[in-house]
Amino acid sequence: MIKCPNALTRPFHDTSPQETIRPNEFFLDPSLMHAFIASLEPIRSKIGLLMFQFGYLNKRSMESQALFMGKLDRFFQELPQGLPYAIELRNPAWLHGDWFTWLTDRHIAPVLIQGYWMDDISQTIERYEQLFGETVSIRLHGEDREEMEIDSGGQWNRIINPRDRELAKIALSITTMAERGRTVFVQVNNHYEGSAPLTIERLRAVIHGADC
Repeated sequence: MIKCPNALTRPFHDTSPQETIRPNEFFLDPSLMHAFIASLEPIRSKIGLLMFQFGYLNKRSMESQALFMGKLDRFFQELPQGLPYAIELRNPAWLHGDWFTWLTDRHIAPVLIQGYWMDDISQTIERYEQLFGETVSIRLHGEDREEMEIDSGGQWNRIINPRDRELAKIALSITTMAERGRTVFVQVNNHYEGSAPLTIERLRAVIHGADC
């Protein structure tokens, strides 16, 4: 998975609370995306997903989801067809049937994140999976980055916050989607349990029926 530039997905420039917000002129700019795609040409055949990661879009940054989806429509109409695009949203109120149908109709994969106070991935999958397309991406991130960084001491080599029950549900969701013919990408962050490589091994063990 390759994350597309933040310049494409942030409606405004980063500012301090005292500064006036300034629109980002590169937000959903097809020309910038074309340049980015061109830079990936040497590895184009190896790309699993091109992910657009949008932060929490509220009324201050985007008046409505309908306006946002209209901007996305115009943006993707200008991009090359056939590339594996994917979108991550961090507003749980925007993850609903109309959104997943919109993605599937345009052959764009949903990216579901566990963490950042989003709804539980397994519940979202159970509710909307019938609307998903051929590809789904799952990101296991966790909620409190600062606390995990303090607890780890900068050493990401052990499980600090085991999520056995959660992993079991996620493993079942992954297995179910795979059995129904979907391709499922899974990305794990160190902040999820304390060590991404160990979490991956634990998740693999659960999927294959072993104790984690």
